[in-house]
Amino acid sequence: MSRRTGKGAAALVVHPGFLDDATVWHTFADLAAEADLDVALLEPAGVGGRAGAPGPYTLQRMAEDAGAVVDSLGKPCVVIGQSMGAQVAELVVCV
Repeated sequence: MSRRTGKGAAALVVHPGFLDDATVWHTFADLAAEADLDVALLEPAGVGGRAGAPGPYTLQRMAEDAGAVVDSLGKPCVVIGQSMGAQVAELVVCV
């Protein structure tokens, strides 16, 4: 996870698209936090702050990473993904 905002009873877990990092979602996260939502912005291994993370850089690994964040939050979550992140969001339910 690269950034977390808000402290609401429910959370949004956000996965960016192909080759994007979490910064593309900062404005969205700030607005959602104002609406009393907990927002966890994910950063996939291999980009942004996790550029040096070792592979593999697979959809399965991204889904496992996102699933671990969902599990750690301990509250109702909605997983949101943009572009490739939408594929990851779909896979989170299978992790």
